[in-house]
Amino acid sequence: LLPHDQRGVGAVHLQLLHGIRRHQQTDDDSFRMISAASGPCICSCYTALAEEEGRAASPSRSAAEVLDLGAGTGLVCEALRNISTPTRFSITAVDVSAKMLAKARARACYDDIEHRDILAYLQDRAAAIPVHRVDVIVLADVLVYFGELRTVLGACSALLAEGGLVVFTVEDLLQSEGAGSVPFALQRSGRFGHSRSYIEEVAAELGLAVWRLQECVPRTDSGVAVRGLAVGLTRLPAASE
Repeated sequence: LLPHDQRGVGAVHLQLLHGIRRHQQTDDDSFRMISAASGPCICSCYTALAEEEGRAASPSRSAAEVLDLGAGTGLVCEALRNISTPTRFSITAVDVSAKMLAKARARACYDDIEHRDILAYLQDRAAAIPVHRVDVIVLADVLVYFGELRTVLGACSALLAEGGLVVFTVEDLLQSEGAGSVPFALQRSGRFGHSRSYIEEVAAELGLAVWRLQECVPRTDSGVAVRGLAVGLTRLPAASE
């Protein structure tokens, strides 16, 4: 493992672009395998929420909005469309790769498609007046290309409706003996791993509650299962004055 990134947002975006290029060079069958592993992890969080609450993330609306950030070719959308909820929901895809979004558009699964950097998209939407808040934000196999998570999860939190849910997968950073508590690290695979304690710490700082944190297999490398986490964070109600 390499030391966790200290070089700021610019370096994080370079890692994300590196990951995008790798995905662009990956044939669809291989990417399908990755998304097929991530999709059920993401869907399990949202499905359980719908079953437990008897609603989508926001009970006050007749329709919910879902953002699929880093949507790629749209494979996760197909899994999301199979979720049965009492609330109708629209899904918007956001990705920086036009090549991958062309494949997503061909699936005719999304209600809207945005060719944008995901962080810029979140920040622009949060700055709009009035803010149109989102019920569910999905990042499937995306945050492995981010080291520091406060910026992107903070942007998600700013856009979430009260009670809204952000669900994502990360690779579980296993702490080696004597390594201490490392929040995240760049692994030999070129992807970041994140510790559970770091995710919980960031969530608390942002006013997000950890609704679910469970083990999953978000991908395989050369036939070997990668140990990961499926995480569901929910936006807490604003404190009453």
